[in-house]
Amino acid sequence: MIIELNIGLNVEGASNSDLSRDYRATDAIKALLRNPITQNVLGFRRAQSATEDTLVVQLSVSSGVPRRLRADINALACQLRQDCIAVYNSTEFFGELVGPNAAAWGDFNPDYFIRFDAAALKPLHLPRGPGTDALANKLYAQRAA
Repeated sequence: MIIELNIGLNVEGASNSDLSRDYRATDAIKALLRNPITQNVLGFRRAQSATEDTLVVQLSVSSGVPRRLRADINALACQLRQDCIAVYNSTEFFGELVGPNAAAWGDFNPDYFIRFDAAALKPLHLPRGPGTDALANKLYAQRAA
C-alpha cells in the first residue's frame, strides 16, 4: 500500500532556522530508511503548509503492517519532537494523525494534508558531514532520477 506522510519541521522552543529544519528533514529520512517497515521510500519533497515547512514523504509498505506502522510513525514523531505526523493511506483513501499529542490536534483533515504529487518542489538541502554523505548522495541521486 502507498502511504504519504506530512512531517512538520518546526520544533517549539528550538531553533527553526533553515539549517535546523534541513537537519530535521535529514534525520527523518534517515530514520525512515533504517526502519524495515518504512525503508521503501518512494520519494520525498519539501513544501510549505499553512503553518510550517513540511517534509512530504511517499512510502510503499506491506498491507499487513498497519499496527506496526502506526507504532513506528509514533516513535518517529517522538524522535523528531513533533506532536504528531499526518499519515494518509492513498491506497485505501483514509488519513489519521499519529503521535504522542495527536488528540490535541483533532481529527485528520484532508484539506490541510499536502499530497505527495501536489507538493510544490522545494530544494532539499542536506547537511554534509560524517554519517550524512552517503545518505545525501543516495537522496540527491534519487531526486535527480
